Amino acid sequence: MSNVTLEKGLDAPLVTFEELPVIDRADFISGKYKQGVADKLGCACPDVGFLYLVNHVTYLKDEEVQEDAA
Repeated sequence: MSNVTLEKGLDAPLVTFEELPVIDRADFISGKYKQGVADKLGCACPDVGFLYLVNHVTYLKDEEVQEDAA
């Protein structure tokens, strides 16, 4: 893997990827695939540097918000 110089003294690995990472927030909110979503985020951020977040607008009932805050 080669490096690319961003600014004086700052090097970053040059990474290639085939597709933009897509993260579905609804899977996280539902609780069904929380670890899977966290794993995808954990790879997308350092490896690619950006991602496409879908279902980021999720409306919760007041009871659900209070339960999450507890």
